[in-house]
Amino acid sequence: MGIRDLRDLTMDDLMACKMTAQEAGPTAMRLKEVLEGADALPLPQLWRLVSKHVLHPDLPFPLHVKLYKAAYAGWDGEAQGPPPSWVPDPDAMRDTNIARFMQEWKGSELWRRLRTGDPTQDWPLLQQISFEDPESFWPAVLQRLRIRFHSVPSRVLARHADPDQVSWFPGARLNVAECALAGRDPDRPAVVWAEEGTPTELHTLSLGALAQRAQHVADALRAAGFQPGTPIAVDMVLTVDALVIYLGCVLAGCVVVSIADSFSAEEIASRLRISAARAVFTQDAITPLRAGADAHFHQDVRPGDVVAWPTSLGWMMGPWLAYAALLNGAAIALFHGAPTGRPFGQFVAAARVNVLGVVPSIVKAWRASGCMQGLDWSALRCFSSTGEASAPEDSLWLSARGGYKPVVEYCGGTELGGAFMSCTLVQPQAPSTFSGPVLGSQLVLLARGGGLSPHGDPARLAGEAALGTPSLGQSQTLLNRDHAAAYHAGMPPGPGGRYGLRRHGDEVERLGGGLYRALGRADDTMNLGGIKTSSAELERAVTAGVEGATDNDPASSKHLAAAAQRAISQRLNPLFRVHRVLVRQALPRNAANKVMRRVLRDELVATQSKL
Repeated sequence: MGIRDLRDLTMDDLMACKMTAQEAGPTAMRLKEVLEGADALPLPQLWRLVSKHVLHPDLPFPLHVKLYKAAYAGWDGEAQGPPPSWVPDPDAMRDTNIARFMQEWKGSELWRRLRTGDPTQDWPLLQQISFEDPESFWPAVLQRLRIRFHSVPSRVLARHADPDQVSWFPGARLNVAECALAGRDPDRPAVVWAEEGTPTELHTLSLGALAQRAQHVADALRAAGFQPGTPIAVDMVLTVDALVIYLGCVLAGCVVVSIADSFSAEEIASRLRISAARAVFTQDAITPLRAGADAHFHQDVRPGDVVAWPTSLGWMMGPWLAYAALLNGAAIALFHGAPTGRPFGQFVAAARVNVLGVVPSIVKAWRASGCMQGLDWSALRCFSSTGEASAPEDSLWLSARGGYKPVVEYCGGTELGGAFMSCTLVQPQAPSTFSGPVLGSQLVLLARGGGLSPHGDPARLAGEAALGTPSLGQSQTLLNRDHAAAYHAGMPPGPGGRYGLRRHGDEVERLGGGLYRALGRADDTMNLGGIKTSSAELERAVTAGVEGATDNDPASSKHLAAAAQRAISQRLNPLFRVHRVLVRQALPRNAANKVMRRVLRDELVATQSKL
């Protein structure tokens, strides 16, 4: 078990991991020293010891995989879920925002009675109370984020039988951009950026200067006759100027509706018509509070941190980044260039980024090219990943690249203003998994065979994610559709029966140990001969079981078809059949970096004979 498998590794085993004899010798010696006296350690603690004292980012990744698998030999994945690649250090855990909040929060009577003082043990209780008792939870969170109201709300939540009619903070007036730009040291860095050609030549803008420039934009809008509530479009790459304009619009009380800079003229025109402006997504006073709270508790963003996330104002994560950083007293790191090459990694190192957000396709590109080799990312405290389901081995590679830092998975949507499930830095993390719902949320799986399975149910199953209502940040109106029909029609009552559940549309699997894995959109589900599967499940099976081939290999498609068939038969179902393989250099992606599967289907149909 575990330690025995590690001790049984030979020099030949290590050299098979693309190591030279000169590298393998010292590694074998360090491994032997680390394992002395480690016989009684639980497997996660054994792996923590190995990952911290034996492995480092510049060792070949196959070695990381071999030691990870050897350390967890005998692990019962069916019952316990995937083995954690990151285990929190008890001392570091006490410094997290979550642990400090738990220590300071007086909370409800239920909290005071049941809390143990151990952040890992107390997390499920806090998550439950955050949804069930918003009146006691949210005031303490807003106080930590230093939210200042012009008019104080009469309460946190005015309930209503219709979840689209509930009112958060009734009677309140605030400007969230004022909150983000005020209070803390005006001389501290608020934005750090670099150009693609000079990634280590950093430029900074202080909080005071950012506030001043944003105020100039607000004054100009008012002088031009724009009134509060007017939709204002922002169609720009996320640069310092775009951030200033965005915050200035909010300071003026205008509604920011953002357009992804990658959209075509036709797509832009469509969104302008729908919004009566030049935009696609709107922001209001509630969504930024959810972004700030999520970042505070889940990504553990702290005052003085530097936060980087390659994104766009036309995607939810653009505004999210602004509020997640500024409301928590952190600086925003912006790279004026593509995030897929080494210059971006050099910028991350030079800017001493503490929290680095990614999308899985970027990580896959980094790993394939080896472009981040040798860079010093020691300032990182955690990664965070969103946008699409990630591959476990890519997630393990990313964690190893940072010296085994946690990868906080973050799954949500624009209509939530944040996530519905994520991870924390007070819980162990397995690659590409979620530890549960975020604070203030309730997660229920609609089982494929019927029935409801709320979070906390030990049953291992897959189903569509449904969300409890009300929850701070959830949308209540749509510009061009019936909101109730889109999210509530036909949904069963939630636990307790007071409110109906809210449709989200993601397919989620609950694993052993109470962990979750995202399977992709439920509307991507296919019925193959009466057996339900999703395109995400097929994609995972194929990418895990197929080695790449090149376009100029005439046998490429035939080889890939056979390999894909074996992978799907072994990992999903032997009844599934691969009809055809098309080789593409890259997959088409939208502005949120998600694969556009309809485009792929159209390409396949276009190549087929019309006879």
